[in-house]
Amino acid sequence: MDRFGNYLQSLEVRYANHHTTSEQIEQSLSEALKVAVNYAKEKQKPIGHENLNFNKKKLVLKAHSPEQAKLISGFAYSTYQALLKDKCEVAGVRLIGVSPAFTSQIGHHKFMKKYGLNSHSSAAMVIARRSLKFNKIERMPVKHLLTGNPCKIVQICRWKQWKELTKQWKKYTFKSKIYLLNQL
Repeated sequence: MDRFGNYLQSLEVRYANHHTTSEQIEQSLSEALKVAVNYAKEKQKPIGHENLNFNKKKLVLKAHSPEQAKLISGFAYSTYQALLKDKCEVAGVRLIGVSPAFTSQIGHHKFMKKYGLNSHSSAAMVIARRSLKFNKIERMPVKHLLTGNPCKIVQICRWKQWKELTKQWKKYTFKSKIYLLNQL
């Protein structure tokens, strides 16, 4: 990201998280985080991450099928957070936690088409921008509203704007959203 918050390049680091033991997953995650932290250290940049809380999800795991419950609980976010924090401390890289609110929606509407990113990379762009304090310019594109009075919606606070936009787009599949976004 440049000094204006524009996308320059991304670093894609994969790790094994399916069909392996929990020890293998943790080792693979540790290696992936090592690569990311070393990259941040080399570039002299902080690392931004979402402050996620899965307590509510864990309470409703019993209502899901065993497969769904495994997917939700399978990613040990607390392990990820601990590993990331430790690796950043050892490397001297600053770790910045940000709110996860609307990261995917903002990424879809503001950065996917503009930079040709996938949904995960565009959400990561929002997280990076928030960690570097570019979040003040996360204005909702009014032309993306599907219903309602744009003048009225523009007058409400930014988070309520994104909440309204999210509600309007929720009925569409991911492919439909991509199609519609490319038409705007």
